[in-house]
Amino acid sequence: MERFEQLTAEDTVSLTYQLRKKPRGGLGVTVSGSSTGYSGLFITHVPKHSPCYGLLNVGDRLAMIDNFNVAREGLADTTALAVLKQRLFDDAKSVRIVVHRSPLLALEQKATSPTTTTTTTNNN
Repeated sequence: MERFEQLTAEDTVSLTYQLRKKPRGGLGVTVSGSSTGYSGLFITHVPKHSPCYGLLNVGDRLAMIDNFNVAREGLADTTALAVLKQRLFDDAKSVRIVVHRSPLLALEQKATSPTTTTTTTNNN
């Protein structure tokens, strides 16, 4: 736990995911940004039925989609959102997403979320 005591709100880790999706089907997550600014695109909801559940967290900031940098300086959120929609609803069966996550935010979410146990059964 000692290493977390030195973290600040500005510290982030970059996580890369190659996610499977239905062609023209998106990923089932909710993303938001500013309609007039450059604050970046953030994950605001990840439902349990989403292929991203357990991977993406609320508060993750989108950095890249495929090879397009949606977090670059001067790119309006509305433009980044248009690119995101184009890439998620194309004919491809997968998409590469890079997010920036604050370890502090992840720790706070874990501390405030109820403990759950998941059981998976396979009929073989």
